[in-house]
Amino acid sequence: MIPKAKQLVLAALHQYFASRDFNGYRVKEEAGENLRNLLRPLLQQEVLAARFGDLDMNPMIRPFPDPPPAVQLQMLSESNLDFVVVYPTKKELAKHVNATDYSGKPFTLEIARGCGQLEYRCFDLSVLELYRNDPRYYYKASDVFGAIYASDDAQNLPESDRVFLQTFGFGYDDDMNRAVVVFLRYLSGLTPEHQQIWNSKLLKRQFHIHPDYFNSSIRGMWSTHIPILDAFLAELVHINEMCALMGKPPLFRKTLTNDEKPKGFTFLIRPTKKEFLEFVHLLDKMLSENLNKKFFEGEIETEEEFPRAGGKVEVRQIGTLRLLETWLNAYWIPENPKSLQDALTTFREIRKLRNAPAHAVNDNQFDQAYFKQQRDLILRAYKGVRLLRLLFAEHPNVKGRYHDVPNALFEGRIRDF
Repeated sequence: MIPKAKQLVLAALHQYFASRDFNGYRVKEEAGENLRNLLRPLLQQEVLAARFGDLDMNPMIRPFPDPPPAVQLQMLSESNLDFVVVYPTKKELAKHVNATDYSGKPFTLEIARGCGQLEYRCFDLSVLELYRNDPRYYYKASDVFGAIYASDDAQNLPESDRVFLQTFGFGYDDDMNRAVVVFLRYLSGLTPEHQQIWNSKLLKRQFHIHPDYFNSSIRGMWSTHIPILDAFLAELVHINEMCALMGKPPLFRKTLTNDEKPKGFTFLIRPTKKEFLEFVHLLDKMLSENLNKKFFEGEIETEEEFPRAGGKVEVRQIGTLRLLETWLNAYWIPENPKSLQDALTTFREIRKLRNAPAHAVNDNQFDQAYFKQQRDLILRAYKGVRLLRLLFAEHPNVKGRYHDVPNALFEGRIRDF
């Protein structure tokens, strides 16, 4: 290796290991054709990899695996070479990385050996339970992504447990089984103790990263879809706003924003009967338990009488789901009656599931089928509340006057996983 080439390789190695984030080395010693001639054999022999400022968004980090030498050589010929950053390759790093220097830090070791910082690893969902169930951690997760860090008042938390995971996402395999996905960059920032915890939950098979998480994290794009559980909450808000235009009390006693969403109102972290029924409980509280009887007063009977012995009469309140069905049948003739019947059947199914024994012997039964059962249930529940919103939108006092439904909701661009 010629002296200049050797000096460049040593400079790249020093920068890679001395920098905080395994950064590349910006080449300033050579320019123009001299730089091109210097780099060409190093790229061909896979000693160095190069990134170019006019061709890469951020050449100072290695986000993904290095392109093949042929691709880099093509980029070398096309670049204006104003901003060139080089990295030692996996082949070169294998000569210099001592695994014992990264004891207890398997994900930091992966980057040290040349993996891309935005390569992701997949984990069993149960890895999140430690943080979700411990009040000393701030844990927040949507259907797409989340964050974890030690709360400000966790004074008794050891330094080794002071975790900051800026972001994690979710992924799915071809059978729609879920996993947690985290970029190596953020895994590398965990303490050795917690890198070991995550490593113990590592899944070897590959999952597809959620498209909305990929677009927002990697491509810097806003999502064009609404997660289904967020969409469910939004439908309730729009229905109540339409009720006001109709001159009626709100159909739902309480609505929630995404920020107010209960922690358990998300896709399951652990597929057990207990967690599934806890989700059903929340879902029913937002549906049948949340229906406002004042909405129906004056238009249909909300009580019924039952004769008793001795000529006495018992007055009973009519259940909310029955009130809803009676009112809809009295005031609407839907184009597709089956869709309305399917919605009401789903609402009743949720109520029935909620009334299942709260603490059965097998309430912690573990079964991957609960993931799919939950997804099927929320899909049908969402279709039901969306149908109500579409029906209300046809009311004479609403039609043509209500324009607040977001485009994604209006067009049905809902992410159902």
